[in-house]
Amino acid sequence: APSATDKLAQNILETYVATKQSGVNITSDVATQIADNLSSQAYTDSSSARTYSVNDLATENDSSQNIKNYGDAVGEIISMPPAPNEEFELTVFETFANAGDESGLSSLSLNISRYEKIVSSLLNISVPQTFINNHLDLINSFSEIVYTIQKMQNAPTDPIGAINATSEYETATHDLVSAL
Repeated sequence: APSATDKLAQNILETYVATKQSGVNITSDVATQIADNLSSQAYTDSSSARTYSVNDLATENDSSQNIKNYGDAVGEIISMPPAPNEEFELTVFETFANAGDESGLSSLSLNISRYEKIVSSLLNISVPQTFINNHLDLINSFSEIVYTIQKMQNAPTDPIGAINATSEYETATHDLVSAL
């Protein structure tokens, strides 16, 4: 599937060719107008984060012991400490964006791995009926965070997708806070 950057490049080329074929002389003003028109469009790819449903969960009744066990388990899972040398993902991406140094992007694998472990752990606990919707919100928020960090990590090959990922990341973190 084409990336967001591929779609932008394709639209630039198609618009340029169509403009030339229509007989319009491509001046700097025309080029600026084309760029302005194309930059106002949303460029996304067709991929998305995995979305989990109640069918992915083990559920149980709402006994006070089950609720206590559930709360303890969730608290332990979401307080999983970062790996040594793990940096905040937006800091890593900002460093890349400002300096163009791709070397730091590989370190995002540590962040991705930790969040994937959190998702996996959250999927492996029993969820009292009362908390099913909140639990799914929690899992799906972490799943979206994993997805957006993966897109940030692909910045050298899909810069538009990576830029889009930063706003998707902000939405996912807001959703995560709401789920807690």
